[in-house]
Amino acid sequence: MKKVWQISLIILLLLFSIGVGTILGMHIFFKQNQNIIFSGVTIEGYNFSGLNRAEAKERLKKITKPILNKDIILEG
Repeated sequence: MKKVWQISLIILLLLFSIGVGTILGMHIFFKQNQNIIFSGVTIEGYNFSGLNRAEAKERLKKITKPILNKDIILEG
């Protein structure tokens, strides 16, 4: 009976260690990449992967400037 108790305790400690390690790993990963846009992100076909917030704003300005300078005609 004592051996079953020891094995159960070891298994619980291993599961706890794996859980804590996973959470810490995810925290470190997201902390390092919190200002970086993840890969695969596109807007209207333009790739924004790996850009930080300032770079993404600049790219959006370049993309939208020609569009916003055109006249818009509304018909009803």
